[in-house]
Amino acid sequence: MSLLSLAAIDSRHGLLQAVREVSLDIAEGETVALVGANGAGKTTLLRTIAGAHSPHAGTITFDGADITRVPTYKRVSLGIALVPEGRKLFPDLTVEENLLVAGKHARPGRWDVAAVVEAFPLLAPLLGKRASALSGGEQQATAIGRALMTNPRLLLLDEVSLGLAPVAVDLLYDSLQRLIAEGATVLLVEQDLTRAMSTAGRVVCMLEGRLVLDGRAESFSRDEVTAAYFGLHRRDGTSTSSVPA
Repeated sequence: MSLLSLAAIDSRHGLLQAVREVSLDIAEGETVALVGANGAGKTTLLRTIAGAHSPHAGTITFDGADITRVPTYKRVSLGIALVPEGRKLFPDLTVEENLLVAGKHARPGRWDVAAVVEAFPLLAPLLGKRASALSGGEQQATAIGRALMTNPRLLLLDEVSLGLAPVAVDLLYDSLQRLIAEGATVLLVEQDLTRAMSTAGRVVCMLEGRLVLDGRAESFSRDEVTAAYFGLHRRDGTSTSSVPA
């Protein structure tokens, strides 16, 4: 049975339909990369799963239970954690305080401050530093650590590498790869196709709110994913042309 199951999810911003009839299953221990151009509906879909955005139609099932109308805080207690685009840390709190706030009402599990620092060693000398004084990579590591403090069963990561220096991205993904190797279940939004396809076992592409490609990462070339990304594919999901990467 899937850990997460979406059935015909529609999500809207007023009259704008951002997500259109999306059905998606994610198994426990699976890492799925969600890719697509800006405005494709990726962030709205993650926020809908996390409970931060209410769907207009469709059903969300988590571990066999219908959570479509369950509020965000209860989804956290069930094991769903979102790392939002832009990190959204508490700027006047220290790194350690940001972590402890999330851990205050956590599910039982192994994640505490020491475990987060072990997973993200760059945070060790920064625990007493205010979040507002951190670099982008340090903020992103703190944001992921904050989500882990809730002991999630499903980790939703929105734009992990956005706006970060390459060396910071490398450090973050080194830590993420270790989490994945330990069996974490991850739905990852990533603009860097090479990074997404090398990290995830499965790639899903959205275009104008719909899923237009879904399969094992190794079964697609970069050109095929890029073609789906820009809508250059046939109804059967195959590419109509090769698009330069």
